[in-house]
Amino acid sequence: MNSDKIHWIRQEKFLTAVQHGKVFSQWLHSLHLEGHIYFLCHDDILVRSGLLELRALDLKESDIVFCGALFFQEGQEHDQGSVALELQKYSLPMTLEHFFSINESVLWNVSRLVVSCSLFRKEHRSFDMLSYGYYAEFCYCFTPVAEQVYSTNTPAVKIRWHENFEGAVMYPSLFLFDSIFMRIQAFYRFRSRKIRMDAAVYTGYMLRKHFFPGIFYFLQAQLRLMKAGYAHPFTGLEMAGYYIWNLIQKKTAGNTFLLRIFSFFTR
Repeated sequence: MNSDKIHWIRQEKFLTAVQHGKVFSQWLHSLHLEGHIYFLCHDDILVRSGLLELRALDLKESDIVFCGALFFQEGQEHDQGSVALELQKYSLPMTLEHFFSINESVLWNVSRLVVSCSLFRKEHRSFDMLSYGYYAEFCYCFTPVAEQVYSTNTPAVKIRWHENFEGAVMYPSLFLFDSIFMRIQAFYRFRSRKIRMDAAVYTGYMLRKHFFPGIFYFLQAQLRLMKAGYAHPFTGLEMAGYYIWNLIQKKTAGNTFLLRIFSFFTR
């Protein structure tokens, strides 16, 4: 590997995960890199066979890779644990929209993600606008450039689970903001009715459960996303329409006339 492709960054002060991510993002923005970036955490272990498979992929700027992985618990041997190769049963590459529609059956982790460097060329990056960093891996995928998802047939990384890892730390108010933020971005990014309905229903549920902070966070998240170009002024109204329709649908199950009207306006 050429030395001009190796970059070293050293941080002298303590930073939280989200602060560290923003510093890293700004640093990458200043480098104007080409190609793709593989995210890793400090205690991840790379797997040669998976990396060779990853290297052989002919990736375009619009492609991302969600690598196979092996997850093991703190104290376990590195080769003991659960292998996550969820995308093998699907025809690859798949569209980003299809990938996100099956997200509940995928074990998400940023250490499995390879994304285009073009994400970091934008002046305003949505993943830098999260409050804590929950759902950051989703926001990395929601760039307008991304279209297709690849995977590896063997694990490219071994990921250590431990009790104090950053994603396990729960701050309810920050989690509320980030979860609403991600759903607004997903609603704006995709045209799939299922994805949009799921995003609207989840957001509506969170707003009913945490009304006053929820409304404040919703408006704040939409303004941040509009600044980054990932939402428009009517995104919130559209989501409200989907949520209200979901409530009506439950009340008027079997009313095909209303269903046809809704289908016409959401094509």
